[in-house]
Amino acid sequence: MGVHHRVLNIGRQLKKCGLVKLLYVGRDPSAEAGAATEEEFGGLVVMRPRVLRGPDWWKRLHYKFNFHWPWHYADKVSRADRQRFEKLRREHDVVWFHTLPAADCFDLAKTRRSIMDLDDLNQQKFELMRRQADGLRSKAATKLLTYKWRRRERGVLRRFDLAAVCSTYDREYLGGDPRIYVIPNGFERPVREVKREAAGKWRLGFIGNLEYGPNFDGLRWFGEKVWPLIIKESPQTKLRIAGEVPEKKGSLDRRGFEWLGFVEDTLGEYAGWSAMVVPLRIGGGTRLKIVDAWSKKCPVVSTSVGAHGLEVTPEKDILLADQPETLAQACLKLLRDEAYGEKLAAAGEDLFEKKYTWDVIGNAVKQAVNTCISYDQT
Repeated sequence: MGVHHRVLNIGRQLKKCGLVKLLYVGRDPSAEAGAATEEEFGGLVVMRPRVLRGPDWWKRLHYKFNFHWPWHYADKVSRADRQRFEKLRREHDVVWFHTLPAADCFDLAKTRRSIMDLDDLNQQKFELMRRQADGLRSKAATKLLTYKWRRRERGVLRRFDLAAVCSTYDREYLGGDPRIYVIPNGFERPVREVKREAAGKWRLGFIGNLEYGPNFDGLRWFGEKVWPLIIKESPQTKLRIAGEVPEKKGSLDRRGFEWLGFVEDTLGEYAGWSAMVVPLRIGGGTRLKIVDAWSKKCPVVSTSVGAHGLEVTPEKDILLADQPETLAQACLKLLRDEAYGEKLAAAGEDLFEKKYTWDVIGNAVKQAVNTCISYDQT
């Protein structure tokens, strides 16, 4: 969801600058996402990486080797698709890439008139995974992956004219070059008035794709370490989990967890939560779910990693806690004190309006595009 949401909204901002052609590189996009994108942008160019042939065990071994190999970043497209891409590149003023694999599948060394969007720094994600790893094998694997992505991501300006990241922190992490633009993750304003209805419902909420490793890890940790502390003091509390339910949710499930599956009307669901919980321990970039919650006046309790990159003020617009005991107490505070939750939510909504609407973020997108065009002319 987060990736598709960012790509679409960046595309919408680019449309304000000129004509936009969207190019999807990867396996077949979902029918729903593909149709919506084609309708909005008047077409979608799809290019698929070459498929490895052979038995399944060979494909799995090949994928595992490439995943860890320091000089492999993406499967390549065909020569014909590379030529198609070059033709498209020559016909447009700027190429905006979303993540390095989108460029690496074309085997590009240096691309003029280009902006690389690194909305999720993999080197940060794997470094956090290394710290959480238990065995020597896991520590060694994640250390190798941290090196692999640090090498690639910190060299981004040698290959592209400009780069985009989600936060000032990420820009400084990559060296602070002025050619690195901060393009935060944003969200749209609600389509109807927000009416909070959380009083007396004893509900917390979690939203996310549990096929995504950091979400799975965060919810498992919350269920094992934090949830028992909450229900010990407040046994009537429920955790409402929005998002596709994984086939093997047994290791995640706890008494009081309510599995909602995909939720179409998140505005109505958030209205009944005392707080959204973001218990992530791994990740990079910024969490779209927090910005979404702010837009809908829902209080947020998060770990420091969960709120990474967002310009928050703890205890004003968000509650932050990294230990099970303090995270449980933060949740209980919002379950018990509705007035405090409303105050926290109002400050979060104010921060959203000032920094995280796409109307505001669009100014940075336009500036990056104009700089990229002028940079090519110098």
